[in-house]
Amino acid sequence: TMEIKSLISEVIINESLFNSSIKVDFKVVDGFDLFQKSHLSGGEKIQIRITRKDNIKESYGNAKNKFDITCYIAEIFDHSKPKPGIQFYRILCLSEHAFINNIRSISRSFNSNANALVRDICLNDLKYKGKTNFADKNLPVISGVYPNLKPLEAITWLLRNAHDEDTPFFFYETLAEG
Repeated sequence: TMEIKSLISEVIINESLFNSSIKVDFKVVDGFDLFQKSHLSGGEKIQIRITRKDNIKESYGNAKNKFDITCYIAEIFDHSKPKPGIQFYRILCLSEHAFINNIRSISRSFNSNANALVRDICLNDLKYKGKTNFADKNLPVISGVYPNLKPLEAITWLLRNAHDEDTPFFFYETLAEG
């Protein structure tokens, strides 16, 4: 376990109705040679704790405005060494289910409604353990075969072909609601 908050110059957390995962982009100013000493290569687990404290003596546990995010390093890029002893790089992190998506594929038949199929992919293929909010609508049953698709690709296909009175469905993740 390493505390690296002193190396982070900027954190951008991206959540969108059009992204199936939270994306976190860190800009790192590394004067301690963390990159080489820790052998960062991708796949490392990152625990992010962000809080806005009402006063400086308030602890993280007592803060009202806080987020606790677990993600995994997906990419390390924009690496540069402008002068000896200092290096800059960016770290892109994804939620666990998006990281797992990159190493799994689905090849099986399906026969159910889109909500149940998406729930099944999330819980069984992506091993999602966070909060979920799958609308329980009486959608028509669809059947077919997932032809060696990544789980999130299968969800995208299901949602593109599922509709409720011409209302589209979205699959996204938020910090507050899972």
